[in-house]
Amino acid sequence: MSRQDVKDEVIHLRSAGVDLGKRFLLACARMPSPTRPGNWTLETERFGTTRTEVLRLLAWLQEHWVEVVVIEATSVICSFQDRN
Repeated sequence: MSRQDVKDEVIHLRSAGVDLGKRFLLACARMPSPTRPGNWTLETERFGTTRTEVLRLLAWLQEHWVEVVVIEATSVICSFQDRN
C-alpha cells in the first residue's frame, strides 16, 4: 500500500453520532478531554422520540459545542404500501 499526501484535511474537534430508532435516539459526543490534553472524552445520552426529547437532544449537542453530527437509522421508520 502506498502512502498518500492528504491536503486540506478537516478535523472536527467536537463531533457526535446519533442512532435513530423507533422508540429512542442514542447520541454519543466526542470532544477533547478537559483534564488530559491530547486525549478524547466520550459522553453518551439516550433520548426519546417526542418533540420535547428531540429539542432536549438539540440542547445537549449545543451544550457540548458539537460541530458536526453523523446520523444513522437502522430500523424501518416509515414504509409505503401499494394502494392499488
